[in-house]
Order: sequence, then structure tokens, then C-alpha cells
Amino acid sequence: ALSGRCSLRAAIADGGAKGGGDALRLVLATRGTNLMGGHNSKVRRIFRRILREKDVEVRFSAEAVGVKETNGSMSELALSAASAPQPPIRFHDCLWCTSACAPPFLSLNTPFETTKNGGFLIVNDTFECVSHPGIFASGDCCHMQDHPRP
Repeated sequence: ALSGRCSLRAAIADGGAKGGGDALRLVLATRGTNLMGGHNSKVRRIFRRILREKDVEVRFSAEAVGVKETNGSMSELALSAASAPQPPIRFHDCLWCTSACAPPFLSLNTPFETTKNGGFLIVNDTFECVSHPGIFASGDCCHMQDHPRP
């Protein structure tokens, strides 16, 4: 959720006439056609309003699949063929926000019980694999059986 607090801070040292106003630009690229699709329309509307107030540019149908090097100081997001035609998204620094993903070998080449969606190891409250007592897992490779995450 967005609040008045920010966990990421940028310092801008600019004594020019613009006073740093154009020094930082944020672009949010999403492959979807709306933001926060799992939430109701009121939450999505509030989220869009906050992003607009913070001058965050949102690019819809922009599935980032990599980074293209340019001959300048900036890089460019490589978008999938399924993305909507749009101007390039150039940047100095990129923060990748991806979904958690278990490595495929866990569900293909091991006897462990895994989830059908994502192949995560199923663990109990102590992070012990439910199918193999004495074996523990944590992080992006596991799914806590009694406390599912979205």
C-alpha cells in the first residue's frame, strides 16, 4: 500500500533554475491492462489517483522481458512482442519487481510434494516439508500450507 511514508529516498543536488523538479522521473511498466487486478475497483481507483498525484507515469500492456543497451548513458526496457506499441522506456536505474518462483527441478526431479501452481515445496509452520519430515525449506521455493500467500 502507498502511504505518506516512503522507504526509498533519493537525494537531488541541483542548484539550477528548475530546482530538481525534472531530476527524477518514475515509470511503472505493467503487462496488465489495469493495476492491482486482484482488488476491487475503488482500491484500484485510489491507487491510480495516488500515482497520478505523485507524477508516476504508468505504462499498461508493457511486459518487460529484458534490458537493451543504448549508446548513451541510459538503458531501455525490452518489451515483449505482446506489448502494446508505445514510446521506449529509457532509464538509468531499474527496480525489477517480480513474482516469486520455485526452480522447476523441485517439481520435476524430486520426490517432494509441491503446489500445482508454481511448483513450490509445501511446508508446515516450522518450514518442514510436509511430505518429508526432517527436510526444511524457506524463501521463494516454498509455500506455507496453513498460511497461504497471494
